[in-house]
Amino acid sequence: MTRPSRTTTVVIAVAAAVAGLVSAGGADAATHAAAARTPSLQATIDNGQLQLTGNRTLPAGRLHLSLTSVGQESTLQLGRLHKGYTWKDFRADIRAFGKSFGPNGPSKSGLRHLNHAIDSTDQLGGLDAEAGGSTSGTFLLHRAGRYVVFNDSGNLPKQPQWLTVTAPAGPQHLPVTSVTVTARTDRRFGGASVLPAHGTITFRNKSTESPHFLGLLHVKEGTTRKQVIQAFSTQSPTQPDFILPGSGGTDIVGKGRAQTFHYRLPVGEYAEFCFFPDPKTGMPHALMGMVRIVHLEV
Repeated sequence: MTRPSRTTTVVIAVAAAVAGLVSAGGADAATHAAAARTPSLQATIDNGQLQLTGNRTLPAGRLHLSLTSVGQESTLQLGRLHKGYTWKDFRADIRAFGKSFGPNGPSKSGLRHLNHAIDSTDQLGGLDAEAGGSTSGTFLLHRAGRYVVFNDSGNLPKQPQWLTVTAPAGPQHLPVTSVTVTARTDRRFGGASVLPAHGTITFRNKSTESPHFLGLLHVKEGTTRKQVIQAFSTQSPTQPDFILPGSGGTDIVGKGRAQTFHYRLPVGEYAEFCFFPDPKTGMPHALMGMVRIVHLEV
């Protein structure tokens, strides 16, 4: 099949959902109240071009980030580059990893570039929005320094927008949400398997080995995990008939990091997936079994 465009990206992101539901109205009110007290940035990606609105000098702590996508599905990433590692270095590592793929996957040199990029960045999370859609989330800027927001919609990171982060102010932790989804070291998802169709969740990467992201793909009731993995593994231009309109997700969340994710999707069955390339093999995690079937309910 032709994978959803979000899943075809081999870009690793800088620094590139979810029993116990509260009422949607109460959760949304709390979310919007918290956002009103939190510095915010508004991103629009219009036919591939990123525009970022808001004060780019802000304190360490919470940041509320929104994304509106125009024209095509778009992905936005937030992160930080380590000292001595430049944007040019980052793009070069991603490019070299992507070009290293052969019939048996990436070369050893390509994997070295992938791991160099992972080890040289702090991936704080991001957002993925369908064409014509909007989403938002809250992220943590952990300390003062220079951060970057960039367009992660293709095979190479592009259009960096730089942030100056000053001394900490305000809450130094994410807001509490009603449900949490986790990514685990064994390349599986944990946490809640019943998620709000409209609300805010926390996505937390508990892996000690790799960054991960959370993708949500709407599928017909009764679709199995095995069917989804098989479809991801099949290079066919025909989309399986079990895929329904409705998708969304985060971008890359580094080891030990977390973000919140606010969305509105149709009620029904969904496949959670992560397509981040495994640091040891370069194989997308979904093809290694990182797919879980969940349900979104009102």
